[in-house]
Amino acid sequence: MFQNGSVYVDAQTGEVLFNGTVPQEITAEKAAQIASDYLQNKDILLVDQITFRGAPLNRVIFKNGMIVYLDTTGQITYILKSSPKLADNQSFESGGSSGPSYSEHEEHEHEHEDD
Repeated sequence: MFQNGSVYVDAQTGEVLFNGTVPQEITAEKAAQIASDYLQNKDILLVDQITFRGAPLNRVIFKNGMIVYLDTTGQITYILKSSPKLADNQSFESGGSSGPSYSEHEEHEHEHEDD
């Protein structure tokens, strides 16, 4: 048994019958739960899935304007702090946004935080 799951292999043929270590895709409901638990905030305005740079992301938008982006396996990939327009309870349109926006310099730093 591995830390993230089990792998079942046919003892005679070596064929992998089940690989529980492969990440499973999460639902929108699970994305909302992960983001809500992480921020300790249950006031969710919208949960949807967007495409950013060719990859699907779950987007969880909170009533205070915080936005959490998660990949399809539930890993938080980016958090945007409150937007003044959302924080002031102004209208929000989900159609036009395509994902997190940050400069190339910020993106470069974000990608190498774990180094």
